[in-house]
Amino acid sequence: MPQLDPASFVSQIFWLVICFTFLYLFLANFSAPKIAKIFKERDSRISGALQSAEQARNEAVKIESEYKSKLAYTRKTTALNIAEALNEINRNSKKQIEETEKNLKILLKNSEKELTKFKISAKEELRQVIIETVKLATKEFIGIEENTNKIESLIRESIRK
Repeated sequence: MPQLDPASFVSQIFWLVICFTFLYLFLANFSAPKIAKIFKERDSRISGALQSAEQARNEAVKIESEYKSKLAYTRKTTALNIAEALNEINRNSKKQIEETEKNLKILLKNSEKELTKFKISAKEELRQVIIETVKLATKEFIGIEENTNKIESLIRESIRK
């Protein structure tokens, strides 16, 4: 095998140093800067994406806190509006109850007045019917026609006793 022959070692080492030097220079001058550039671009993209993500997260946290504060304010305002509406309903219902009671009292007084008038007129009509009945009964059974005033005075006396 010629690779293991000690007489060819010097030429092999020479070509090895030349190849490795050429390969090193090629990689150091051409490939390594391109690879380094790719890594820098990748790092800048990643850091940009991380910054964007952090900004988006901060904005989301801000929006969430604004949402929560607006929601709390809306709930508080709604509760106050509901309480105010309930108070207004209670006041209005109390007013309506008072008005209804007032109207009922007036209606009751008017009804009592009408009942009193009806009672008086009924008594008067009954008195007239009794007088007429007594007058007719005395004429029919006794055959005497009595004076209306005399019958009226006798009825009053008998009612008083």
